[in-house]
Amino acid sequence: MQRSPAWLTNTITLYNTQGPQGLADRRPGHSRHAFLLNEVQREALDLRLQSPPDDDGKWTSQKVADWIEATLGQPVHVTTGWNYLRRLTYSVQQPRPRHPQAATAAQQEAYKKKSRRSSTT
Repeated sequence: MQRSPAWLTNTITLYNTQGPQGLADRRPGHSRHAFLLNEVQREALDLRLQSPPDDDGKWTSQKVADWIEATLGQPVHVTTGWNYLRRLTYSVQQPRPRHPQAATAAQQEAYKKKSRRSSTT
């Protein structure tokens, strides 16, 4: 790979002034922040996600963020809840819509009788 002299000069300067940490990836979205939850807290969250939430509904990003907020005692954004759901390999649980042709012939006839008839004129 070829690099420009300016890139090489900048890289050497960063290394000399900041050491190996100066060469870290600085692109947006590529930072390596520490996890908010430690290993024990992540396992507790994973265990908690295996049972229904307090309102007997489904786990959402907001509910996970609220759980993390209660555990850490600091505000947590809803995106953090989503990230932890994904990190713990949970996915969106929503039933697929049924195809209209999945209805039986009797159900289709009943629907046709209930629906308005279109005008033929």
